[in-house]
Amino acid sequence: IKDFDQNSPVFKGSMIDQKFSNKSSYDSKFAWINLSARTLNLSDFNSKERRHKEASLSDVISVIAGPPDKYRPSHGDTHSSILNENHCLSVKFVRGGGIDFKFKSTDEREMWYGVISKLVMQQKKFDNDNSRF
Repeated sequence: IKDFDQNSPVFKGSMIDQKFSNKSSYDSKFAWINLSARTLNLSDFNSKERRHKEASLSDVISVIAGPPDKYRPSHGDTHSSILNENHCLSVKFVRGGGIDFKFKSTDEREMWYGVISKLVMQQKKFDNDNSRF
């Protein structure tokens, strides 16, 4: 836990465009990582305390910095809504499916990518170390 900046928006939460991998358009969600529970959380509300969905990072099989497999601009979208691949991140899960994110900047995407990748790697190492007993 000491490896991470607890004041980072990744843990405090921030509004991010999100879609499930089988969908083609994004919705804005409040997203954060719960470090102690090792979960990725999404909410329609701008608060951690309100109702939200959780996905365990131990179920993540890949974290991909790049465009989603499926994307379609919403009807009436302007040129500015063209997908910037440098702002995209996909998280894929063991039971199939995934979550695609579209960030406001490459730096924001890189921050989330770094944290999620590191947490998933740590979790896999922990799971492997404890599977021997």
